[in-house]
Amino acid sequence: MRLVDRHQRAVDLLEEPAETREHEALRRDVDEGELAPRDPRHAATHLRRLEGRGEIGGPDTARLERLDLIGHQRHERRHDQGRAGQDRRRQLVAQALAAARRRHQQEPSSSEQRLHGLALAGAELGVAQSGEGQIEVAHSSPVTLCGIADPLVSNNASTKLVVRFGGYQEPASIHNRAAARFGERLRERLGERVVFELIGSIVKLGRPAGDLVPMVERGELSFCYMSTVRFSRAAPELQLLELPFVVTDRSVALRALDGELGELARGQVNAKTACRLLEYWDNGFRHLSNRVRPIRTPDDCRGIRIRTQASELHGEVFRALGFEPIASDIKEFVEQIGGDRFQAQDNPLTNIFNFGVHRHHRYITLSGHFWGASAIVCNAAHYAGWPAEVRAAVDAAARDATAYQRRLAAAEDAEIMAKLDPAETDVIRLTEGERDAFVRAVQPVLETHRRRLDPKLFAYLEP
Repeated sequence: MRLVDRHQRAVDLLEEPAETREHEALRRDVDEGELAPRDPRHAATHLRRLEGRGEIGGPDTARLERLDLIGHQRHERRHDQGRAGQDRRRQLVAQALAAARRRHQQEPSSSEQRLHGLALAGAELGVAQSGEGQIEVAHSSPVTLCGIADPLVSNNASTKLVVRFGGYQEPASIHNRAAARFGERLRERLGERVVFELIGSIVKLGRPAGDLVPMVERGELSFCYMSTVRFSRAAPELQLLELPFVVTDRSVALRALDGELGELARGQVNAKTACRLLEYWDNGFRHLSNRVRPIRTPDDCRGIRIRTQASELHGEVFRALGFEPIASDIKEFVEQIGGDRFQAQDNPLTNIFNFGVHRHHRYITLSGHFWGASAIVCNAAHYAGWPAEVRAAVDAAARDATAYQRRLAAAEDAEIMAKLDPAETDVIRLTEGERDAFVRAVQPVLETHRRRLDPKLFAYLEP
């Protein structure tokens, strides 16, 4: 395990508030984090690291799952230990700060030394190593991650670029496998000058998935993936993808995002947020799942409480079908999936399986009512400050990871269907007539929003 020398100036540990708000440029229905001020001080964080090895980006994800299990078990131990654990952590932090002050007095840091690290005393790092380069998978204490002063870290030998990529899914997810691929390709191009850290699920660290974009904007993360729904206020063109049943062929939608439609949205996001939008990933067709009854018609949806994404438009669509929509972060949904609050949800099959929804929802209806994309974004200020060679490497790695992710996505539905146990899961395949009934039910919503959007946008989705 190769560690970056972080004997240098540090920043204070930042405690994220339980209730946070989204950046104004992105505001919709979701509460996100306020931009935290950066307040560098002469302190240091004490990092504990746990060595581990595993395969990332390949067919065998068992080792990756063990790494996430380490983080999960650590989270459970802290939960059980309660206040005693909190007191112990405070003691460790105090000890680390005292030691840092002594070191600083003895060996003052040079002006070029900066912190870019993961924090809370007692944090663990598992290192997953593939054949193409080292990837650090971070597991930290719930809720707290350290603010990042700068994406460059100096050690005794040279300045290194630390790249932290955040996500919210399981190790086996196609998004996390593609994020790992991004790190591998970046290492191929930049070699030992870059350290790549993949934080596969901030949800497992106690943070809502909705925190990812604000964390990138603040510079706590370098990159993340996130549904384009979160950017459709900044880029109204992306609202086209929130409309029901407008995408029937993923290749057509991806062609549009790789062309003029994607460029229009990219320009808006780059101009109105602190993010730089790099690429679009295939988020798949969304299907219905529920634990109440089989759904074959809109009448079957009546009175069922459904968890939805943070989209007003999605709420309108589900109300038109007869559902009772509840907008919620995926973290909240996963935590409460076994309770009474949420009886249904919609997601691509990959998420239904990898989040374990199928273990609670017996009925899966292959409705394909939405097709979604994920935006790959990075901190715009970091990107602008990188040397041209680094920017070129980032762009090339992002393109390669995108092609890889889309190949995985195209094959994923068939693979997930093969994993579902017919004895435990009922998969409902709609006939053409049954699907048409759903299309007719949401037609008023579709027409209302069609009038609000530029008519030219719909031409992008024509075969």
